[in-house]
Amino acid sequence: MIKVFISLLSILTLTACSNEVINHNQVNNTNQVIIDLSEDKKKLDDYVGVWHESPVMAAGWSNNYHFYDDGTYKFYYSQMVGDKRTIDESGTWALNDEGLKITIYEKTIVEGGKIVDDVILGKTIEGGTIKTIRNSHAETITLSFSRDIKIDPENNREFIEINGVKYWKFSDDPSEPNN
Repeated sequence: MIKVFISLLSILTLTACSNEVINHNQVNNTNQVIIDLSEDKKKLDDYVGVWHESPVMAAGWSNNYHFYDDGTYKFYYSQMVGDKRTIDESGTWALNDEGLKITIYEKTIVEGGKIVDDVILGKTIEGGTIKTIRNSHAETITLSFSRDIKIDPENNREFIEINGVKYWKFSDDPSEPNN
């Protein structure tokens, strides 16, 4: 038992003395760091929360990002588009010199069913099955990103731009439900 403890302590000490700081929640299966830890942590914390594509809430959520402080994110597609096949996607996020780097590991989709007319949504999917798809090969994309958080004078709400689209901050807590 003592040998196991000393071995474990040695491993932890070697890891702690390494020049590279790795949060093991932020490492993928190839041991590649998936969040840029050289960024100012305080600045990254400013982006943690729920960012909504509209400054107001209508009958449902528009497209919205949930950025978590552990470097993960979830993107929900608008609830007001009834015939969409992809409901949400999730993965990791980081800021680099080129913009917002997201790596998509999982998507929730509607499979099957048929598109029918709907009085409220215009079109909707009837009879489909909701499935979660895990990507065996993660898809990484870089989106343009305004690092400056601005205040909208019309509603006094913070906003940023992602790929030229404004997103307003609805909450500092990204774990708030999106339904």
